[in-house]
Parts: sequence; C-alpha cells; structure tokens
Amino acid sequence: MYLLVVLLTVLTLHFLLPVAKIIPSPWNLFGVIFLIAGLVSNFQADGLFRHVGMKVQPGEGSSALITHGIFRFSRNPLYSASL
Repeated sequence: MYLLVVLLTVLTLHFLLPVAKIIPSPWNLFGVIFLIAGLVSNFQADGLFRHVGMKVQPGEGSSALITHGIFRFSRNPLYSASL
C-alpha cells in the first residue's frame, strides 16, 4: 500500500512540478521494466500469503514457512519488490 501511495505521489508531482530530465528519452522508460517486475513479485508474494492463510503484517511472527513460488528465489520478496 505504501508503494502505491508513493507512486501516485511521484506521478502527480511529476506532472504538477516538472523538473529537468537527467536521462533522455527513451532510456528513461527503462525503469518501467523494474517497476512492473516489482509489482508482479509483490502481488505474487501477497497471493501466496493469503493462500497459506497468513496476514501480511510486518513485525508479527509467522505461522508457516513458504518455500514455493516467488519465495524460491528470494527470502523476502515483499521487501525486494519495494526497493
């Protein structure tokens, strides 16, 4: 949820208060690939949490160990996706 709020804020500020472009077009669109990959992995991890019956609450203890899906590649894909 925090990621969505930040993305909407950044996009709104981009159109309301444009600043100088450091990276020229079309290279500035390269980051969209990472944005989409982060969102996809975030939704996959969230779906796996719901599938096993766990809540996505930072700081709370876990009731299960998920070792399939996106968790095969990353110990904490929710954290990795928000970077």
